[in-house]
Amino acid sequence: MKKFFVNIICAFIPSRKKRHKLRKRLLSTKENSCIESIQIAELSNKLDKCIENINNLETLIKYTKNVTKIDSSTGNIALVQKASISIFAFFSKIAKKHGLKFWLDSGTLIGFLRHNGQFVPWDDDIDICMLRTDYEKLPKILNEEFKNNEFSYQVGEITRLYYKDLHVWVDIFPMDIGYSETPPSGKEYDNFIKKLNHIKSYIDFDYYKWLAHQKPVSQKYLDNCYSMRDTELIKNRHPKGFLFYGVETSVRTRTVYKNDTIFPLKPVKFYGINTYIPQNADLYLFQMYGDYMNWPNKFSSYHGTSIADNMSYETYTLCHELIDKYYPIKKRKNA
Repeated sequence: MKKFFVNIICAFIPSRKKRHKLRKRLLSTKENSCIESIQIAELSNKLDKCIENINNLETLIKYTKNVTKIDSSTGNIALVQKASISIFAFFSKIAKKHGLKFWLDSGTLIGFLRHNGQFVPWDDDIDICMLRTDYEKLPKILNEEFKNNEFSYQVGEITRLYYKDLHVWVDIFPMDIGYSETPPSGKEYDNFIKKLNHIKSYIDFDYYKWLAHQKPVSQKYLDNCYSMRDTELIKNRHPKGFLFYGVETSVRTRTVYKNDTIFPLKPVKFYGINTYIPQNADLYLFQMYGDYMNWPNKFSSYHGTSIADNMSYETYTLCHELIDKYYPIKKRKNA
């Protein structure tokens, strides 16, 4: 405990040399141990008081301020969002052409429901989901559609769509179909999720290397994962079976959905783009996040907003290039 508080004290010393010297003295000087103990106790009390005040403010905001009334994003984060929408607009045309069905998912669906059909103000990508049967068609379709333009894709635990070297994307999650119409519950659910996570653990996957296009997931690992899914998890699929995120994916929660929670999909417009949301989108998100209509626990995007906070000239110009070509809303001034 003493070492912990000494590290906190030393963190405020800008000089690395002085910080090391102070830390060494505080941890080793016996004659000052009594004084140090008092100082540490005082600091501990102050920290506890600060944490208490922060928690009180957080509770006050959560129950008195409406998260749905906050302003949309501005500046670089708005630029990144428009770039994401531009990729999504291009993909939606491809999906329509080939009869692929998909729906808004995760943070994008929260934005649509909670923020009046727009982005979550601090989000920076688009999440969509599709059934495995359509998801498996993607590589062949994208290879054909992307060969004469600037778009690319990468398959990992999900499929991610890119534009040139721009660190902006659309994420596509696969959804698998279960063995019964009624989702598992109780011990059956626990056993199902245990098997699901066990199969997932066989994938040799490094998220950060994959993100940097350094190490895509081997198809061998994915095929092995699918084989184990079919032999150990789902030997027979029910035509209207329960649904769950693909066996290879890492998701916030391992939620299982009734088929009629998602289907038939509802047609909607998202930034002027024809798309879909689950039939009971409110229940869909509640199962995943709980009270998604209230303030979240954090305000940064899952992958961070570093692209917006530290935007380079190259990123800025690429975003505008992408928006000028594919943004679905004609008025693009101040994009």
